[in-house]
Amino acid sequence: MVLISIRDCNYSEICTLLKSADGAEIRLDLCDLSADEIRTLFSMEKCLIATCRPSESITESEALQSVLIASEGMSKSPCPDNKYIDLDINTPSGNISIVKERLKECGSELILSFHDYEKTPDSAALENVISFMLNEAHFAKIATMATNSYDAARVMNLYRTFSPSRLIAFCMGDPGRFTRRLSVELGSPFTYTSVDDSKVTAPGQYTFSKLNNILAYNNFPHKIAIERVCPKVSAPASKSFVQRAIVAASLAKGETTLSNYTSCNDTYAACDLFRNLGVTIEEDCEGRSLRIVSPGFEAISQHLQENRSDTVTLFTGESGLLTRLVIPLFAILSAGTGKTIEIMGHGTILKREFAESSEVLSQLGFEVKSENNRLPLLLKYSGDLFESEYSHENTLEISGREGSQLISGLLMALPLTKGRFRLKIDKIRSTPYIDTTISILSHFGVKISNYEYKEYLIASPQKYIPVKELSCEGDWSSAAPLLVAGALNGGTTITNLAINSGQADEKIVEALKLSGAEILFNDEQMEVSVKGSAGKLSPFSIDATDSPDLFPSLAVLAAGCSGVSRLKGVERLFNKESNRAEALFSELTKLGININIEDNIMVIEGISGDSFNALHSTLSPVTTLSYHDHRIAMALALATILTKKEILIDDIDCLSKSFPGFLSSFTNR
Repeated sequence: MVLISIRDCNYSEICTLLKSADGAEIRLDLCDLSADEIRTLFSMEKCLIATCRPSESITESEALQSVLIASEGMSKSPCPDNKYIDLDINTPSGNISIVKERLKECGSELILSFHDYEKTPDSAALENVISFMLNEAHFAKIATMATNSYDAARVMNLYRTFSPSRLIAFCMGDPGRFTRRLSVELGSPFTYTSVDDSKVTAPGQYTFSKLNNILAYNNFPHKIAIERVCPKVSAPASKSFVQRAIVAASLAKGETTLSNYTSCNDTYAACDLFRNLGVTIEEDCEGRSLRIVSPGFEAISQHLQENRSDTVTLFTGESGLLTRLVIPLFAILSAGTGKTIEIMGHGTILKREFAESSEVLSQLGFEVKSENNRLPLLLKYSGDLFESEYSHENTLEISGREGSQLISGLLMALPLTKGRFRLKIDKIRSTPYIDTTISILSHFGVKISNYEYKEYLIASPQKYIPVKELSCEGDWSSAAPLLVAGALNGGTTITNLAINSGQADEKIVEALKLSGAEILFNDEQMEVSVKGSAGKLSPFSIDATDSPDLFPSLAVLAAGCSGVSRLKGVERLFNKESNRAEALFSELTKLGININIEDNIMVIEGISGDSFNALHSTLSPVTTLSYHDHRIAMALALATILTKKEILIDDIDCLSKSFPGFLSSFTNR
């Protein structure tokens, strides 16, 4: 049940709020109520919790007196069994005994609460606290401060140890906000919301209307019940490859054709971006090739300069890769134009941070403005670094903590300058994507010197040269969930895949082999086959640090293995289309999969189809959230292969971001 936690209200205001709510926690210490008003409120039929915390202004005895007055109202209520008193675990034992006796007389129940407003204790400490509270009261309430997803997962896993119907456990703070939703989905009797954003009683609370909207059944319109993947599926073109190629072709004066092309929302965003800057981009009638005719980067820079507005807004859609590629590119193209460049997008991209992009552009002399390092990003150049030729070498240093995308953007942009740059990377990540960038640049005549991924030497100026025809690689990121589906049930063959492509998500082959799945390769036909191994897959351990897009598929594969698997690289999941650590933990836990997050490792206990079905024998379709993240939506669809239960999902349109035909690659039950 979703309760309103009411504070700073008088009697009349509380009565008005209760008309639209199933129940509430009334903070007697924070509301202006007389004894008669308290008695009247708690004699109502509504589900109500009386809470009064001692403070500087309220003594322990005054707090006790307030809840005892509430119990007088409970004894007169036609529904005393939905009335509760909440006492803090540190309440003197004598006072707890008095309240318990009074509640016994009126047929109501006691909640004992533990709060830690600074941290989340370890699992053993939390379990000890809960065991103590359940010996003293019918319900145990745990509310701790989460500083990360690891804390939140630790608290949610308490529902596996204790009866959910007697446990009210969640986390405070933004990283723990999702637990307020997930707790009731796991069986907790209550979760707490605020009337509005101005009356929160603890950090991270949803408002009542927001949480009810999230949980509303009609907000899950898409029913998915996959039986197996089709026997043969062609992998779409790699959007990672295509986006880089579109950027490079748009910087090259002349005509380039991208063959073996397939479209998705992210590639549409790249096309629209450069079309608005004077580049002609056309698909053939079958949508299998892309013709790009560009006036060249100098003309694009001139196009920016001739814009009538002092601020030129460039839209990157919902693509994190495209955004990080073009932030340094358009910063450099705008140097000397006097224009302010605004980089803007929509959807989930607005929640992602671009702190490192701001830091490196500041090193180059750009003024960067944003709110909390999120889009829109405003860039303006006031120096002279790019306005004249110079022979000395400039050094840029970046941490690399945001992965390879910004590095790729710098490698594509810096050759357009009139100097020489040495790019130094502190933390090396996702090197296969760097290899892809350097390879594509070489096709367009741009040379980068790579020194073990720790340093890159970029000589400039260099000119992008158009490519008559460049074949787009098939996408291992999109093929990975299809191969996992084949391993889980029935097998499949995926075409249009280059073996040893260098793509980061080709690592799915290693994971499948570790799990015992049989993999067959046909290099000549560019085919990869996997034989169905339902019930025969073994647990595995793998480092997916360089493959964050692979993590959701790996999690479902691990769930289908008979044992405990370990996936390293959780730290790479926080700044994607969603917080994928949170999303995977939350939604797969709801489906009955046991998950722990231990530092940088996700630990997944696989379960067989039979036990999965038994677990959900009393449940109707499970409602799941995609977080508007295409990789999470794919993982949830895959999870239906492990059970005969259907899932209801809030959003499948997000699949069009990378693989519009994903669901058509499967047969349904």
